Amino acid sequence: MEKEHNLFLKILIRLNKEDVLRSVILIGGWCPLVYRQNFGNPLEISFQRTADLDFLVPNPPRINKDVDLPLIFDELGFDRKVSLLGGYEKYVHPDLEVEFLTPKEFAQKEETMSPENSNSQWHYNWG
Repeated sequence: MEKEHNLFLKILIRLNKEDVLRSVILIGGWCPLVYRQNFGNPLEISFQRTADLDFLVPNPPRINKDVDLPLIFDELGFDRKVSLLGGYEKYVHPDLEVEFLTPKEFAQKEETMSPENSNSQWHYNWG
């Protein structure tokens, strides 16, 4: 789990450098790690994590600048996987997968959120 933890920290550092963390919310199985670190490592919070790291993009999005997420994740050793049928994309690494999720109704309304319309559903106007 140490490799996954180190990769998680690298992702957070890189996304924070690009101001992305102000625009997304960490959700899912990696939240307990953050909770443990921020609340004094209580036994009530599980050590278990999932193999995927999920970020929620709120509706309405709070995106305020252009960021090339495919480039960021490529630099961290991730491959980009796009499902045109499923309407999603994710970044895959041997140790971890990363997904940026939107509320379904928002994703259906926003043409720019579609992978067919941009080189990444997240490389569009964050501002």
